[in-house]
Amino acid sequence: MAFVNERLDEKDIKLFESLNLKNPWGAGSAIIPREMSVDRDNNYYLFCLGGQGHTLNQEYPPYYYALLVDNTVINITARYQRKGKVTDGFKFTWYFEGIYIPKELNDQDKIISIIKDAFTVDANSLCGGYAQKIDIGNIKAAI
Repeated sequence: MAFVNERLDEKDIKLFESLNLKNPWGAGSAIIPREMSVDRDNNYYLFCLGGQGHTLNQEYPPYYYALLVDNTVINITARYQRKGKVTDGFKFTWYFEGIYIPKELNDQDKIISIIKDAFTVDANSLCGGYAQKIDIGNIKAAI
């Protein structure tokens, strides 16, 4: 099975809470998201922890993600650019600022592949399923 976008169910909420993720803007725990991108066959979960924050005045503010791979959290900071309209479809481009891979996950090529798959699917949720072209930019430079 590949990544799909789903609403979190009770089991997913318990998993999210067990990760003890922090609010990206300071104190406290991260707010439980409503949706996620998930590959259940491989137990890969991509949770968005929020976006914009104090950088709302920037053209493409950052979004903060937690990607769960092999029961290990990878923290990711990404921005996206979306051009187009619903009637024609959107061109969607991800720009990664930081991908923080813990030492125990030492297969960087595998992680990059998982990130590309997860963020390609997540892009469709961010534009209502109307993405026609999705590009992944500067991923290796962000690690």
